[in-house]
Amino acid sequence: KETAIVIPAVVLEYWLLIEKKNLFTAKNMILAGGWIGITVLWFMMRNASLTGDINVRTIGFDFFLLNLQMLPEMLSKFIYPFNIAVMPTFTNEKLIIGMIAIVAAAVGYYINKERRGNYALFGIVWFLLFLFPVMFFRLPNAEHYYDYLDHRLYLTMIGAFILLFEILPKRWFGMSNILMYII
Repeated sequence: KETAIVIPAVVLEYWLLIEKKNLFTAKNMILAGGWIGITVLWFMMRNASLTGDINVRTIGFDFFLLNLQMLPEMLSKFIYPFNIAVMPTFTNEKLIIGMIAIVAAAVGYYINKERRGNYALFGIVWFLLFLFPVMFFRLPNAEHYYDYLDHRLYLTMIGAFILLFEILPKRWFGMSNILMYII
């Protein structure tokens, strides 16, 4: 799947932002070479499996631009998980809720004095890395049925959780807080 191909980028991001490792070791170069080989093999197999299919283009930058609305809509489903459709289409309601969530996250991050910038950036990049590859993709005849698929939301939401834990005050998560203990 398209999302699996970004796993090396997430690992690289973690090494750079959280562990601050030296990436230029022999072991890492061998690992990078293996991932590049696997990526090329995946791409070739994916292209081979799509030949002979319907002669419809499904990948392109124009689809990425069309799917930009997925970013706030995916966040809106994280914040407001109601009216979720089996075959979702773009709506102004989800777009507005998602945009409000983005502004609220930025304000929350700015206000929180306990924030850890590297972890917040790791959450944001996680969210974007797992969502960007599928934004270049559109199923044939999707405009007649749905705009995107919600199953692409699950892995990306881990990044939203990481960011949320960096935005909210740490005292809210302590077990001494009875409300958090009950939740």
